[in-house]
Amino acid sequence: MSKAKSWFERTLVSIRFVALLAVIESLIGCLGMFYISTIDLWKLFTQLAGYTDAIAVDGQHRNTRTTTFSYVIELVDGYLLALMMLIFAIGIYQLFVSQIDRTHIPTKAALSGSSTAWTTSKPGWVR
Repeated sequence: MSKAKSWFERTLVSIRFVALLAVIESLIGCLGMFYISTIDLWKLFTQLAGYTDAIAVDGQHRNTRTTTFSYVIELVDGYLLALMMLIFAIGIYQLFVSQIDRTHIPTKAALSGSSTAWTTSKPGWVR
């Protein structure tokens, strides 16, 4: 019974790395959503460039405004989905694969350039 239990536990520990597939696919989806949303943001900026010209024609102004609001809502949705997929990937990785080593997270001072780029101290919110 002890040998079977040991084999079963080793198998379960090894199978946890299948979760890496979900992590990798979520990261790819996250990058894709960021890319799509950024392209949509560029499209919104190009549309807004002609917004003042559309004020002269009332029907065109209303159409441009409605389309602009639709783009803004799609942008928010796209970026939120990308962030959700990133959080999901990090959570699955930490839950099933391994804890992320937080000693290599740059501090606020390191990001502002007042000290070295990487630090070995943990941020204040990490216990």
